[in-house]
Amino acid sequence: MEEIVIPISFFAMVFGIVTVSVWASTQSKRELNETIRRAIDSGQKLDSEVISALHKPVRSPAQDFRGGIVLLCLAIGFVVAGLMANGAIAGMGGGWDDDAGIGFFVAAAIVGAIGLGQFVAAVLRRDPKKET
Repeated sequence: MEEIVIPISFFAMVFGIVTVSVWASTQSKRELNETIRRAIDSGQKLDSEVISALHKPVRSPAQDFRGGIVLLCLAIGFVVAGLMANGAIAGMGGGWDDDAGIGFFVAAAIVGAIGLGQFVAAVLRRDPKKET
């Protein structure tokens, strides 16, 4: 019985995540369209530039910077977990699995690279006029 429950629960979790994500995206688009409809009903003139600007999500450099911090901290956590799995940290973990340590290091490399990308995006998108 347990051999069936674990794979089914994994796919149920993936289905639930996708379902919630699609539902939230649909609700967001519905609310945006309702806002546009109310603006038109009230007599405001909306050109194509305003409507296209409303549909684009805006991400600030500060959000990129915060995301980079979170991802780099997560990468550091993966490195520590990998060291614990390999038994490299005395008194912690005890080296339960050498192969698991490699997996943690790979995860740390991927997450760390994405975090560095977030930092680069924050630096490239910052407004030099606001730094006075």
